Amino acid sequence: ALVGSVAGQNFRTFPGFSSQNSLNNDLFPESTTTPVPILKFVDQHNTDGSYTYGFQSADGTYKLETRLPSGEVKGKYGYFDADGNLKEITYGADTVTGFVPTIDGVEHSPPSISAPEVSNEIVDF
Repeated sequence: ALVGSVAGQNFRTFPGFSSQNSLNNDLFPESTTTPVPILKFVDQHNTDGSYTYGFQSADGTYKLETRLPSGEVKGKYGYFDADGNLKEITYGADTVTGFVPTIDGVEHSPPSISAPEVSNEIVDF
């Protein structure tokens, strides 16, 4: 069985701050995280540039992403929010539409980019 974990950085240091500095301890209190076992893991890369990778962890979080030889990417990931509800985000990306996520069943279009306004007015500074 493959076991992995994701853990945050326990402590940060900045120039001029020592670990004995109470301000530093107040801003960045020491904390620990419990490792979450990885139940399933896939990482397949192909010679044509396509790939599939993903994982499923014991806490219910998961991610799966596939890139096709054409460059199109499709994937999804999920996690449980603070209320215990499963949140699933699916997404796709290609050279025409860019990155397009679907969150809670609602597709979010990529932002539109408009041409900048051009003015021939001379501005005196």
